[in-house]
Amino acid sequence: GDSDGEEYAAPALKAAGPWTGIDPRTLIDEMPAREGRMYPPLDVLDPGRPDLPEALRLHFHHGSTITVTTETPSGQPIYNRVQAQCAAVEAILKVFLERFRP
Repeated sequence: GDSDGEEYAAPALKAAGPWTGIDPRTLIDEMPAREGRMYPPLDVLDPGRPDLPEALRLHFHHGSTITVTTETPSGQPIYNRVQAQCAAVEAILKVFLERFRP
C-alpha cells in the first residue's frame, strides 16, 4: 500500500466529511496540513523525541506497521464528532480488511 497512508486517509476523510466537513486550513495544530490531513515535519517524526505522540511511539518502538490518528473539530457538536469518528474508523477498517483478506 501507499507508504504515507493515503489508502486509509482518503476513505476516512470522505466518510467523516458529511458529519464535520473537511478542515481546509494549511496549518492545523501548528503543523502543515492539506485537505484535512496533517503532515508533520520530519523533526516531529524523530523516534528519539522524548514527547513522541503515542501512535508514533507504537510505530517506531513497538513494531506497529500501521497507525492511524483521527481527530474531529472541538468546536462542533459532540453528536457530529462521534458520528464522524465512527464513520472514519469504519472506512479505515473496511480498507484494512479488503487489503489483508486471505
